[in-house]
Amino acid sequence: MAQEHLEMALEKMDMTTFDVFHFETIFNDNSLQFMAYKILQQHQLFFFARIKLENFVCFVREIAQGYFKENAYHNH
Repeated sequence: MAQEHLEMALEKMDMTTFDVFHFETIFNDNSLQFMAYKILQQHQLFFFARIKLENFVCFVREIAQGYFKENAYHNH
Protein backbone atom coordinates (compact mmCIF):
# COMPACT_ATOMS: atom_id res chain seq x y z
CA MET A 1 0.00 0.00 0.00
CA ALA A 2 2.77 2.50 0.88
CA GLN A 3 4.54 1.58 -2.36
CA GLU A 4 1.46 2.58 -4.35
CA HIS A 5 1.26 5.94 -2.56
CA LEU A 6 4.95 6.53 -3.13
CA GLU A 7 4.80 5.80 -6.84
CA MET A 8 1.68 7.90 -7.37
CA ALA A 9 3.11 10.82 -5.40
CA LEU A 10 6.48 10.71 -7.15
CA GLU A 11 4.83 10.60 -10.58
CA LYS A 12 3.31 14.00 -9.84
CA MET A 13 6.55 15.53 -8.55
CA ASP A 14 7.31 17.40 -11.79
CA MET A 15 3.82 18.89 -12.03
CA THR A 16 2.92 22.36 -10.86
CA THR A 17 0.07 20.82 -8.87
CA PHE A 18 2.45 18.69 -6.76
CA ASP A 19 1.49 19.11 -3.12
CA VAL A 20 4.69 18.84 -1.11
CA PHE A 21 2.79 19.17 2.18
CA HIS A 22 0.57 16.18 1.33
CA PHE A 23 3.68 14.28 0.28
CA GLU A 24 5.20 15.06 3.69
CA THR A 25 2.14 13.76 5.54
CA ILE A 26 2.36 10.46 3.68
CA PHE A 27 6.08 9.82 4.19
CA ASN A 28 6.92 11.82 7.30
CA ASP A 29 10.66 11.80 7.95
CA ASN A 30 11.43 9.89 4.75
CA SER A 31 10.01 12.39 2.26
CA LEU A 32 13.36 14.08 1.60
CA GLN A 33 15.02 10.73 0.89
CA PHE A 34 12.34 9.65 -1.57
CA MET A 35 12.26 12.97 -3.35
CA ALA A 36 16.04 13.31 -3.61
CA TYR A 37 16.34 9.72 -4.84
CA LYS A 38 13.75 10.35 -7.55
CA ILE A 39 15.56 13.49 -8.74
CA LEU A 40 18.97 11.85 -8.89
CA GLN A 41 17.55 8.75 -10.55
CA GLN A 42 15.58 10.78 -13.08
CA HIS A 43 18.73 12.61 -14.20
CA GLN A 44 20.91 9.47 -14.01
CA LEU A 45 23.21 11.12 -11.48
CA PHE A 46 23.82 7.90 -9.60
CA PHE A 47 25.45 6.57 -12.77
CA PHE A 48 27.19 9.70 -14.06
CA ALA A 49 28.46 10.89 -10.68
CA ARG A 50 29.14 7.33 -9.51
CA ILE A 51 27.19 7.81 -6.32
CA LYS A 52 26.75 4.69 -4.23
CA LEU A 53 23.22 4.22 -2.96
CA GLU A 54 24.45 3.52 0.58
CA ASN A 55 26.40 6.80 0.65
CA PHE A 56 23.44 8.70 -0.74
CA VAL A 57 21.05 7.32 1.89
CA CYS A 58 23.43 8.21 4.74
CA PHE A 59 24.02 11.70 3.33
CA VAL A 60 20.33 12.52 2.89
CA ARG A 61 19.51 11.10 6.32
CA GLU A 62 22.08 13.43 7.89
CA ILE A 63 20.61 16.41 6.04
CA ALA A 64 17.08 15.52 7.16
CA GLN A 65 18.16 15.32 10.80
CA GLY A 66 19.41 18.91 10.64
CA TYR A 67 16.07 20.38 9.63
CA PHE A 68 13.63 21.86 12.12
CA LYS A 69 10.11 20.46 12.07
CA GLU A 70 8.68 23.53 13.77
CA ASN A 71 9.28 25.70 10.70
CA ALA A 72 6.84 24.63 7.99
CA TYR A 73 8.86 26.23 5.17
CA HIS A 74 12.38 25.26 6.18
CA ASN A 75 12.12 21.62 7.03
CA HIS A 76 12.76 18.43 5.11
